[in-house]
Amino acid sequence: MAKEHPRSTISDNLLFKNANGEKIYLSGVNYWPRSTGPLMWSKWNPEEIRKELIQMKQLGMNLNRSFLYIPDFMPTPDKIEQDMVSKFNLFLDMCSEENILTIPTFFVGHMSGEEWDFPWRNGRSLYEDEYMLERQALFVKEIVNTAKDHKSVIGWLFSNEMPNHGGEGPRESVKLWVKKMTEAVRSTGDKRPISPGDGAWSPEIWGNATKWYLNDILDQIDFIGPHIYPFDDDTLRHSYNPAFAIKMATALGKPAILEEFGASNTMASEENQGAYFRTTLNSVFLNGGVGALGWCYSDFDLEYQRPYSHRGYELQFGVTRADGTIKPSGEAFIQHAKLLKKIDLSATYIHEDPVAILIPTYYHHDYDYTPDDSSEMKNNFKQCFIGLKQNGINPHFIYEPSIDWSKVTMEDKPQITGNPEIIFSPATARLTAPYWRALIEFVEKGGWLYISYKSDGWIHLFEELFGAKHNLKFGFVDLPNGDLNIKFIQDFGTLTVEDSLKFNTNNLNRSCAYCPVDVTEAEVIAVDNDDRPALLMNKIGKGRVIFSTYPLEYYVSNNRNGSQSQPLNTLYGAICAARGIDPPLKMNNSNVEMGILKNGTESIYAFLVNHSWNEEKVTIRTKNKINDIQMTLSGENIQPVENSLEISLAPKNIELLEIWTEEKMPKRESEQSIAYMEE
Repeated sequence: MAKEHPRSTISDNLLFKNANGEKIYLSGVNYWPRSTGPLMWSKWNPEEIRKELIQMKQLGMNLNRSFLYIPDFMPTPDKIEQDMVSKFNLFLDMCSEENILTIPTFFVGHMSGEEWDFPWRNGRSLYEDEYMLERQALFVKEIVNTAKDHKSVIGWLFSNEMPNHGGEGPRESVKLWVKKMTEAVRSTGDKRPISPGDGAWSPEIWGNATKWYLNDILDQIDFIGPHIYPFDDDTLRHSYNPAFAIKMATALGKPAILEEFGASNTMASEENQGAYFRTTLNSVFLNGGVGALGWCYSDFDLEYQRPYSHRGYELQFGVTRADGTIKPSGEAFIQHAKLLKKIDLSATYIHEDPVAILIPTYYHHDYDYTPDDSSEMKNNFKQCFIGLKQNGINPHFIYEPSIDWSKVTMEDKPQITGNPEIIFSPATARLTAPYWRALIEFVEKGGWLYISYKSDGWIHLFEELFGAKHNLKFGFVDLPNGDLNIKFIQDFGTLTVEDSLKFNTNNLNRSCAYCPVDVTEAEVIAVDNDDRPALLMNKIGKGRVIFSTYPLEYYVSNNRNGSQSQPLNTLYGAICAARGIDPPLKMNNSNVEMGILKNGTESIYAFLVNHSWNEEKVTIRTKNKINDIQMTLSGENIQPVENSLEISLAPKNIELLEIWTEEKMPKRESEQSIAYMEE
């Protein structure tokens, strides 16, 4: 039986503080006034801005992200426009007066699909040119100095999507730029959290995205801020994208805020935009984010102003309309605030299971002469993450450490981080040789390891790991004969010899290949259509290695709505059950995410997020008889049956249930000692 690992409270993991020094969870929007867009400062309208700050507060928000428009603030290289600086200070005053916090963004720079550059730059590199570095540092210092006493400012962002504005690299130049801007902020004595505003479009999270390596700059920054606008043909993969990015970022050792997310009404109805906001705001919270900022505050009626004149979809991203009325996405913020106010963040922690997903160094590190497809790998990681979530398992990611290129001979052994009891390594072709050895040692000590096959792999410890010899052919792959039916020949976890799992192998290409094996020591748990070994279990020391001879995650990720139609999650549930992973609550619906919150009192929270576009019925089971239930949003009175309860969730909707078990009396009042919003 797996033990529950002690975890820090939600507030312990929060980064930002309000004017009273209290840690807060951030909820808000990226902000331009609805009548001006980026021309906010030159078309200054303080009355309008104040009304909009008041409306943010009414929507349950506690933060906006503000932007300094470069052409207005620094039109010449030798000075910063003091009129603009004065307006910026007035804006900060209004934020303080209306009890709304802000994170200003220095270099804008890139905005809504267009570049608004220093008018005098003349093509010089923002990262490498000494004069440009000096001018940018001057700008940062003056802005921080003029605003450092404003309590409404809780952090700084260097840019908006700097890989777009300044370019994706070179890598060393990016690292230098971040260092110079960090030094500029810190030279003023300001200690507020900083981040580059790069969108976290880094290889560590997204594969070969840009040369903005987060590992290069982690020692300079205080938080990571992904920007997410996903496209997918799978409902769950689409909806889980923000949570996936937050989990990946947090695994790098820094707090993560979803800095941008949203949808234009040119591409989604207002109702469906609101549905996306509901799932995203709450799923980010459940997956360890420190906040979420929607793009953006308002629609614009600016058809004759760039960039909106040629990027018409940017006119309709708002959570409010151009006439000031509130959209369903704005209502999602009100609902989100109501839920968070119910939770005592200082005493509550989010249950995380001792289950890890392994990210190979080949995903993000530029090793020479390696054929890895980072996009394919990312999809496999995401599918693994979703498959575990579908079982009510809350996993974390661990990164394989990169090779130290300063040494030819390695002296230190790589370590398995995060204290997992089971590691999932989906469709894995390559790990560094020392890390394969570290995984064997992990298993010998009692850990469990699941690996699925990926063609053209480099596993030099194959037989030692899997208890079987492969029968591979160099340069040639064995493809399945149609769809795959995995038949169990012994009971395993929640699966029995009566069970089988069917996978659509879809387009038969090289990545669909299976691994023919001759078993030497392992047990065969399941076989394929032709009675070949499909699932092996090998005992090493005190632990077990589970090996799928088929790339199951690849099959599922390449099927439309594969997360719902393919049984990968069923296999994952059986593996976790066999290992003894036993969450305190269990749920039967694979389209609904369940976060389990505990606070040391007699109750436990089930935080439900319906990621489906359909109404979903959910059955939750507890370990003991249920005594009482409270539903935060609907107020519906549910009658439990022994240790189970049933509820229905509307499409893309959420609910927070407080559950008391056995004969313990419910506590009807909950004290809120950590601020969600400043009252």
